[in-house]
Amino acid sequence: MLSLLKVVLSQNYVTFQQKIYQPEQGISMGSPIFSLIAEIFLQHYEDANIKQLLDTRSIALYVRYVYDILRVVIFDTTKNQLAHYQHIYKQNAQ
Repeated sequence: MLSLLKVVLSQNYVTFQQKIYQPEQGISMGSPIFSLIAEIFLQHYEDANIKQLLDTRSIALYVRYVYDILRVVIFDTTKNQLAHYQHIYKQNAQ
């Protein structure tokens, strides 16, 4: 399944001003597989990160519809959340 996904992502092309481009990374939003990839990513992101923030009451409200997100943050915890997301970014960048 993973090898099939790699093939699909490597065949990702975008047309802009009558020129065809192939992105170095990512997937175009108009691609038929975009919604599936976005859903898988967001489910993983929510399980790994948002649940912890909801449990510790750092977030007052978190609502998602497809890939639009509304999050209400408790002001006192904003610095802690910023540090949390910087830590996640550094882990994923490696």
